[in-house]
Amino acid sequence: PRGKVGEAEVKRAYRKEALKWHPDKNKAPDAEEKFREVARCYEELTNPSTAPARPGSDGGFDAQRAYRTFEDLFGDVHARWQPGMTITGSFASGGKRVRITIHPDGTTDEQEEETGNVGGQYSTMYTSDGQSTHIEISGDIGAFVAGWLGS
Repeated sequence: PRGKVGEAEVKRAYRKEALKWHPDKNKAPDAEEKFREVARCYEELTNPSTAPARPGSDGGFDAQRAYRTFEDLFGDVHARWQPGMTITGSFASGGKRVRITIHPDGTTDEQEEETGNVGGQYSTMYTSDGQSTHIEISGDIGAFVAGWLGS
C-alpha cells in the first residue's frame, strides 16, 4: 500500500507544476489547459468536497479558478521569477505568513507559520542577480511591520 502524502508535499508538487505550466511562463499551446488541470488536481487532493468534477462533465475548472488557486499559493512571489532565476519572497494573509524561495529549476522551498494577525495582507520580494538587489513590499505596511517586529 502507498503511504499518505502530506499537505506540504502536495503544495510543493503543485507549486512546481503550476510554475512549469503557467501561461505567462510557458508558451506551449497546451500550457493553459495543463495549468488548469494542475490546479484542479491540487484542489481535488486538498479539498475533495469542493473540488469541481472531472473535465468533460458539467463542473469544469475554469481559468479564473486556476489563477485564483495559483495566487493563493504564491502571492506575488512568482511575478518576477523566470526559469534560471532564484526569487525569495513572503506573503501574509488570514493569520499565516508563507516564505517561498523559487529556485532556477522551478522547485520551491517554503515555510509557513501562524502570525496571529488576521487583519492585514502584504507581500515582500527579494531578488538579486549578483549585480544589484531589489526589495519590494506591497500591501498593508502596518501588518508587515507588526509581523517583522513579532518574528
